[in-house]
Amino acid sequence: MEQDRTWDEKLIRILPAFILVYCLLQPVLDVLGYWQQIWEQSNVLTSAIRVVLLVASVLLGFLLSDRKRYYFLLAGVLALLGGLHVAANLQGTYLSPMTDLANLARIFVLPVTVCCFITFLRRGGARVFRAVKLGMAADLICILLVELISVATGTDRGTYVKEQIGVIGWFIWGNCQSAILSMLTPLVICWTLDRWKDRLLPVALVTLAAEAALFFFGTRLAFLSMIASGFGISVCMLILARRRWKQTLIIVLITGLLTCAYPISPAARRVSSLSDSNLQNEQTFQGVQESIPSEAPAVVSGEEDESENLETVYRYYFWAVVDRFGIERVAEKYNYTLDAAVLGNIRTCKRYVCEMIMEDAPSMCSVFGLNVNEYVIHVRGDEGRADYDVSFEVENDFYGIYFVLGIAGFVLITGFLLYFGLRALICVIRNRKVYFTIQMAGFAGAYVIAMVHALFTTSVLRRNNASVYLALVLVGIWYLSRKNESKEAVPSLSPESALPERMIHGKE
Repeated sequence: MEQDRTWDEKLIRILPAFILVYCLLQPVLDVLGYWQQIWEQSNVLTSAIRVVLLVASVLLGFLLSDRKRYYFLLAGVLALLGGLHVAANLQGTYLSPMTDLANLARIFVLPVTVCCFITFLRRGGARVFRAVKLGMAADLICILLVELISVATGTDRGTYVKEQIGVIGWFIWGNCQSAILSMLTPLVICWTLDRWKDRLLPVALVTLAAEAALFFFGTRLAFLSMIASGFGISVCMLILARRRWKQTLIIVLITGLLTCAYPISPAARRVSSLSDSNLQNEQTFQGVQESIPSEAPAVVSGEEDESENLETVYRYYFWAVVDRFGIERVAEKYNYTLDAAVLGNIRTCKRYVCEMIMEDAPSMCSVFGLNVNEYVIHVRGDEGRADYDVSFEVENDFYGIYFVLGIAGFVLITGFLLYFGLRALICVIRNRKVYFTIQMAGFAGAYVIAMVHALFTTSVLRRNNASVYLALVLVGIWYLSRKNESKEAVPSLSPESALPERMIHGKE
């Protein structure tokens, strides 16, 4: 028994270092993945390191946990969900099962990582929590350095490669990187406010650097996240620490200036580019209409069974989809519209394709999800080009969870995510003085921003380079809402906390 206790103490002592290494490896692995793609090398190395990190986290968490039943319960739920998913797809043609299972594993990484890190925080307490915050601050610094070096060396490919818009650095997935930067910004600004309670320069530098990264990134979600982080934290500071008005003012000024600079931002250029693309679609549509023979019947309403006009336009935009599902079914999905902006929207097309695939699948698939390979449509090459495959996997995490794991998986994942947000909200409502702190504001802001990204992009729940950050956000919220840890983990941010200690105790 004494030997077991000593072993546990040794493991607990290494937890802060393990957390820091775990965090610092995330941007490093992302950069390695980028160069592997540029040099056309296999991603075996980075994938293997991620697997090792996950296995190490599970083993360490299981060994330290005094509630091992939760690990068995989680393993049982995930195994049952995965097994029923496989059983549902075996009713049809189950293509490339290993690829499908690997896709499921990417989704399951999030709850597994959260379970392990909750154990670390339960056993390591405030030391581990400080390591989590420090690790995420270090990640933001690494990302900013990579972006600066890539711009300085002319190796930044741009967030939107074709238009050469935005600064992304040596990172592959634009949506993921947008979510990562957006989550880290409120966390690191709040960490700085908590670390330097009476200093103005660190707060100004960190706020400027973090928000500038979002400003120059180029996505609209990143720009909106910058606004939400800056002004949201400012409001919290006005409520929690009014005497620290200088720090609040500098955050407001930086956020306000960057917001006013929107017309010259990469995000504005991207919106303009989309407008030009829609105009081009409209012009193309007019050209298609003009090419239709004059004897072709006009489209009068959506009630016509067949129309050469309608079919010609639809086949121009997504003829492979029409080949698979038929013109009538595709047109019905689009409510027989001929609006070029709607027909040219790739996100809408992918969603409709997945919905039609789900409709054709066995009924059990609607409950437990589709094989990820079902989203691939074989396209016939034209003008001498070879045939090729196109994936119509949706560009939205919550929709994606539904199609991959069905209603059952969607309910479980959504409930899992809502638990942490509702837990924090209930704690703040019940005892605002204890739980409503600048640290909670930072983690809650990152949580909300992550959920917004998951709602609009495929960036957080189904890609592990971003889901690990969400896992850290969730466990941070969990820790800050613990009754028995609140005083230890949450330093006071009352107006007096900004004063020197000797003044608080009446020594000056």
